[in-house]
Amino acid sequence: MTNRNGTVIQWNSENLPVSISQDSGDASSFSYAPDQHRYYQAALIAGVSETTVYAGGYEAWTRAGVTTFRHHLMAYGREVAEVDLTNSGSSVVEKVSYVLTDHLGSVDDVQGSTSVARPLEVPGGGEAGCRERPSSRMRVARWWRT
Repeated sequence: MTNRNGTVIQWNSENLPVSISQDSGDASSFSYAPDQHRYYQAALIAGVSETTVYAGGYEAWTRAGVTTFRHHLMAYGREVAEVDLTNSGSSVVEKVSYVLTDHLGSVDDVQGSTSVARPLEVPGGGEAGCRERPSSRMRVARWWRT
């Protein structure tokens, strides 16, 4: 177990996070397959529960009764785009985000069709690795790749 600045992280024997909780009340717990790939996450973010299922290059998460499906598009072994499909009542909203990398292949930026960049974070500070809500440190745990 690690405890730093009000965040408690519990690890399994493979050194993967099993649960992360913050003194603000946000928390996440993770489940792993026998090959140690994450397949499920249950989270409580700002008092709202969220569940995420991971399957290869696909993700599906439900938050406040709304389910979003994400497909990671790959080219030459690298992620180049993400397509989100969200069911909003009687219609489906599609959102495409493009993953921009530097010359070494590290994520440099993620941009949507409106060309508004979203800042990126990694655990411990710095840039790159987190998508969607960079203001929430719990979201960082959601996007760790195994």
